Amino acid sequence: MAASELTNGHIVPSGSSPKGENINNDKLAASDDTLETLELQAKYELESAKRFRSDGLAQFIDIELLDKFAQSIHNAWPDPVYDNMTPALVDGSRCEFLIVGAGYGGLLAAVRLMEAGVAPEDIRFVDTAGGFGGSWWLNRYPGLMCDIESYIYMPLLEETGYMPKHRYSYGPELRKQAERIAHKYGLFDSALFRVKVSRLEYDEAKGEWVTKLKGLRTGQENKEITVRSRFTILATGTLNWPKIPRIAGLDSFKGHTFHTSVWDYSYTGGSEDSPCLTNLKDKRVGIIGTGATAIQVVPELAQWAKELYVFQRTPSAVDIRGQRETDPKWWQEQASKPGWQKERRINFSKFTHDECPRPEIDLVDDQWTKFPSYSALIGGPNAPRSPEETPGYVAKLQKLDFVRQNRVRARVDEIVQDKATAQALKAWYSGWCKRPCFHDEYLQSFNQPNVTLVDTDGKGVERLSENGVIANGKEYDLDVLIFSTGYEIHLAGSPAGRAHMNAIGRNGRTLDQKWADGIATLYGLQSNGFPNLFWLGLGQASLTSNQTYILDELCEHLAHLFGGMLKRLQKEGGDKSDPSNKYPFTVEPSIDAEEDWTREVVSRAGALAPLSSCPPGYFNDEGEALRLAEKGQEAQQKAARGSTWGTGFADWLETISKWTTPDLLKGIDFKIVGQQ
Repeated sequence: MAASELTNGHIVPSGSSPKGENINNDKLAASDDTLETLELQAKYELESAKRFRSDGLAQFIDIELLDKFAQSIHNAWPDPVYDNMTPALVDGSRCEFLIVGAGYGGLLAAVRLMEAGVAPEDIRFVDTAGGFGGSWWLNRYPGLMCDIESYIYMPLLEETGYMPKHRYSYGPELRKQAERIAHKYGLFDSALFRVKVSRLEYDEAKGEWVTKLKGLRTGQENKEITVRSRFTILATGTLNWPKIPRIAGLDSFKGHTFHTSVWDYSYTGGSEDSPCLTNLKDKRVGIIGTGATAIQVVPELAQWAKELYVFQRTPSAVDIRGQRETDPKWWQEQASKPGWQKERRINFSKFTHDECPRPEIDLVDDQWTKFPSYSALIGGPNAPRSPEETPGYVAKLQKLDFVRQNRVRARVDEIVQDKATAQALKAWYSGWCKRPCFHDEYLQSFNQPNVTLVDTDGKGVERLSENGVIANGKEYDLDVLIFSTGYEIHLAGSPAGRAHMNAIGRNGRTLDQKWADGIATLYGLQSNGFPNLFWLGLGQASLTSNQTYILDELCEHLAHLFGGMLKRLQKEGGDKSDPSNKYPFTVEPSIDAEEDWTREVVSRAGALAPLSSCPPGYFNDEGEALRLAEKGQEAQQKAARGSTWGTGFADWLETISKWTTPDLLKGIDFKIVGQQ
């Protein structure tokens, strides 16, 4: 595109393509016929091509290498309750179950194992955060809310008897639900916080995992302890490490700066419970990034900043949120039905892919359930099982998605008053390419006179200066610069690698080394060569927009397997002379079993074909996954092994049930420690 122009106080693109071709965007959004579809596809391809970069994932910096950002994370949110807790683990400690991660996934794993017969005193947690909640513990930025309905997202609502205050819960409430679960199940004193697992190594002689933990808080950086466990569960999630773009002059800016993952209320004023950012009334504020976090932050900044500059590389598609308070009368009727939360979750998942027929009643009935083309990312029952079926499948989803994306783009025109700014805020890509966003105030923010959109037409900002940000050849003087640049999400990596740790299994081989030759798991939970080590997705497991539902089902399946192991132990007997060693066995999938499962995954990998048309983003490792055609058949086959379950979540659950019903532990090597 040609250089940007200043129009009515808003920085927007001039509207011509790199080739000088004028694109009639109004015409593109107006019709559904074949010609318009072809033009829309051409527009998508043009916008995608602008955003490809040769450096791929290298365009971001490991935040641990940037001391001022790393220290702010490691020392974030001091809390006298957590900070004065007696450590649940010390050097030389041993436990039966070590859960790495104390967010929703880790808590669900503990609760479901307890339901299978594990005692709470046998469970310990470790986490880089300073308390329970995972990403909901660390993130406390103003406007933070869940973008999935609270009633299906928040775990164990039925078990805890808690009623969310809003349809989409805000950050503090989400964190407090984690604490509520920990208290209810006797787990609150079972954690060691602000430590990072640096190394997991399997001790084959004892059938145990040896874990080295490194302190993170200032003054404890060099402190390392070693603990042992019979079982280790990686519940580290996907949003672990904030990322900073590798921008020229990153250290040049003399103003204040921070990442949204650790909001600096001491600078902005306010708090997470009362986000009145009064200190920004005389400040020029810049924010880099327009993803899911920025969609929630920008309206809060717009209320308080003297001037707000929003630096955009790629706009998000922002649909209606529909926030409202929970009606207590409705809730009482809802929560009186046993199994209501699971029923509601299943109903929601059936409306977020292209399954037909759908249930008669849409229980959630929000904009997620009007998004059947999202099957392109999460899979669905109509996914192709052969190359011949793929083109028709892609065309069908594209047709569905054009209707949806045209409506979302039309919403921008309805809300944003400045036409040029509205044009720059439209997302020209398929709805499945980036995390869909929903908000009732984001687009409205750009009607405020103190808010300026700086659209970089896919290039990103050029560099930082002492005074601010240089973009489109112009310097923007700022008092504070906020990075809303998301998290490192390397979907193709192992669960250990994504959490920046080494997991060393039998014969000194790391999980990353094994997966370098191609992912191999059973059910997406465990891999041969790593006995008693489990994790909670993503590769070779399933995917939905409601990640907590997946975690819960994975944990229920893990607990189901563990219950079968306990029965096997009782049947075969074992050394009971040491009462502290309650579970003297090891389990791991056989090579044949995980290869059989991998073939099932690969046979469904064609479901992800629509992602090939997306611009670079974290769903495709910043474009790395889209270069597979250049890398040859071997690379493509390896990528297919790392796919999620292409035929959808319901089919994944049904398939697991079919595999395990005849013999729960079929394909699993079970050994009692000390027996040959």
